[in-house]
Amino acid sequence: MEAHAKTTVRWKAGLHIRPATYIVKLLQKYPCEIKIIKDNSICNAKSVIQIISLGAECGANLTIEAKGEESDRAVEALKTFFDEYEDVEDMLW
Repeated sequence: MEAHAKTTVRWKAGLHIRPATYIVKLLQKYPCEIKIIKDNSICNAKSVIQIISLGAECGANLTIEAKGEESDRAVEALKTFFDEYEDVEDMLW
């Protein structure tokens, strides 16, 4: 099974360590392979280092792609995070 979606980075500080860490924790429960794509750069969405290496600033357009079991649910969860979580600076762990 495959799934994909498009989203935009809305946070002033961009996609930095705090949201990257949250993304990895969010996706741990999904067995699928999931990637985030920015321009021609592709990263494993289950790797904090790779997510940060995208250099996705506020306004960056991203594509989310997943393959495997529960890929649709993983893409939906990640897209919801990007689209609805407004202030990553206030995240509580």
